[in-house]
Amino acid sequence: MRAHRAVLRHPSRGSAWPLLAAVLFAIACDSAPAADFTGRWLHQDNEEPAELLLEHDKTTGKVTGTFTAVGKSASISGRVDASALVVERVGDVTASAENGTMVGAISGENMLLTIAQPGQDVVILQLTRQPGTAPRSDGTTKAVSSSSKSDPSASGATTTEIESFTPSGIEAFAGSWEAVSDDGTNTETAELEVSGRMIRGVVKSLERGYFSGKVTVKAEAALQGTPHAGALDLRAWDAQNGSAENAVEGRAMRRGEYLILRIGDGETAYARPGVPIVRSGEGSPAAARFAEAIAGRIYSRSSQSSGRGAFMGNRVKLALCADGSVAFDVSDLASTGGAGSVDMGDATSRRGQWSVVLLAGTPVVRAQWSGTGSSYSLTRYFRVQPRADGSGAIVDGTELPVAGSC
Repeated sequence: MRAHRAVLRHPSRGSAWPLLAAVLFAIACDSAPAADFTGRWLHQDNEEPAELLLEHDKTTGKVTGTFTAVGKSASISGRVDASALVVERVGDVTASAENGTMVGAISGENMLLTIAQPGQDVVILQLTRQPGTAPRSDGTTKAVSSSSKSDPSASGATTTEIESFTPSGIEAFAGSWEAVSDDGTNTETAELEVSGRMIRGVVKSLERGYFSGKVTVKAEAALQGTPHAGALDLRAWDAQNGSAENAVEGRAMRRGEYLILRIGDGETAYARPGVPIVRSGEGSPAAARFAEAIAGRIYSRSSQSSGRGAFMGNRVKLALCADGSVAFDVSDLASTGGAGSVDMGDATSRRGQWSVVLLAGTPVVRAQWSGTGSSYSLTRYFRVQPRADGSGAIVDGTELPVAGSC
C-alpha cells in the first residue's frame, strides 16, 4: 500500500478513540446477525475526512469498493472472515506485512478501521455507515452514494422463501404469541392485530433476573406487515428510539401452528401462550437424518491481522462430538497497540451436551451448558444447515467449514 501512502499515513494523534459500543437490537433470541459491510462509511474529521464505499456479496464473502482520504481515492477489494473485513488489495498494491494491512470490524452502524504500514504509526479510523444501502432482488446488496438516485426496482424487495411453510390468510397471524427460554429468564412476545389489509403490532424482548425475578424490557420493536404469497412482508423498527424511516425489512410466515418472524438476519419462532415451542426429536425421521449429518463434526472459522503492535482477530467454533458433548467458542478481539494501547472485544466459551429437538417443527441442535447459569442461560439452540457434500454448514446464518472431527 506504499503507492497510496498519502492516503493512509496520517494518524489523528490528538483524538481520543472511543470504544465501539455493541449496538445490537436482536429480534431473534440469543443470536447474532452476520456482519454486512455494504454501505457508505464516513470518518468525520474536519482536517482529514475519509470515506469507504463498499459492496459486500454475502454469498461469496467478497467485498469491493473505493477508499477516499486526503482528497485521493483508490479502489479496494477483500473478503469478510467471520465478522472482520480483510482488505487484500488497494489499487494495484497487494496487502502484506511489507506493503501494509487494512482491517475493519463493525458494531451496529460503526466500523473500526485499522491501517498498519511499516515504519509508520498505526492509524485507527472510526467510521459511521450512512443511509443509502439498497437490497437487490437476488439477495445481495448494493452500496449507493448519497448523491445517487434510488433504484425503484429495489424497493420492496424480499427474500424468496424456499423452505416449507403453511400458506395463511392475514387473520391467522393476529393475536398473542410468545417464545420463552428453557430457564424462563428470556421471553419474546408478539402482539399482532389486523388493521384493514395490514398487520400492526409490537414485539418485545423481556429479561427476568435469575435470582431477583425482576422483569425488564430489553428491546421493543414496532411491526407493520402486508400479505404476500400466503405470508407477510414486514417492516420493523426500534419502537423506543427509532422510526419507520429506518425500518428493517423482514418476513412472517406460519409453519403449522407456529409463527416464524425473520427480521434482518435473525429468526424467532413463536407459539400461542401455553403451547410448547420445543418438542422431543425422538421418533422423527427428519431429526434422525439431521443428527446423522452433523454428529462428530467440528465447524470452525477464524481470521486475524496484526501490524505495528495492533491486532484484530475473531473465531467461531462449534464442535458437535459423536459422544454427545458440545463445545462452543466465539471471540472478537482487537488491540490498538502502542504505548496507549486500547483492548476491545469479548470472548465466550461454553461446554456441555447436545441433542436434536424440534423447534417450531424444525430439527435444531439443543446445547445444554455445564455451569451454574447465574450469568448466562444454560440452554442454547443452534440452527445448523449442513452442506450436502459434508464440507461445512451454515450455523445461525454464518458459513462455517468443517475443520475436523471429534
